[in-house]
Amino acid sequence: MGDSRRRVVSLKIRRMIEAADAIQKRYEAMLPVLDEQGRRWFAAAEAQAFGHGGVKLLSRITGIARSNIIRGKEEIREMAQHFGLPNWNKPASPCLSSRIPYTHSITKKKLVEIEAAEDLLNSFGFEDVRVRHYGNHGKIEVTKEELPRLLEMQDSLVEKIREIGFPAVVIDEEGMVSGKLNRAIGK
Repeated sequence: MGDSRRRVVSLKIRRMIEAADAIQKRYEAMLPVLDEQGRRWFAAAEAQAFGHGGVKLLSRITGIARSNIIRGKEEIREMAQHFGLPNWNKPASPCLSSRIPYTHSITKKKLVEIEAAEDLLNSFGFEDVRVRHYGNHGKIEVTKEELPRLLEMQDSLVEKIREIGFPAVVIDEEGMVSGKLNRAIGK
């Protein structure tokens, strides 16, 4: 493994450890006031926020069975539907920092730009989107099914996303693939 690849893997592992430590601290702080259902919902919400691998991680941190965490996620979705929340059936979306390559710094400005660009795409009816932030450009990813519609709207949407703060914007014609940035580190 080359030095650059080793640094990228090391950075990824460090980020995951920091996230796990923060979750562990939140869990320990909340534990005295949570009953069994509350613990399940806490683990479910944190797993959802963590994204890929979240259920496994939260099971390790909390000692709650994976099946119970998954059940908690379903219960939260049912409650959101019952109360008429508009995002009750929105697909899971990993942390915005997962849109930034491992070798790039994560800044509040970048996260705000990513969120604004994804919100803009959502407002045009694209439900499952990612806007990757490469520093000098943004890359839009939508599902393969939505790609033709995005390409039809390309000119106006690219301009609106450039106005958010991206110097340049490209459309990823491969379509959205979860974990795409992991390719850089051979995962």
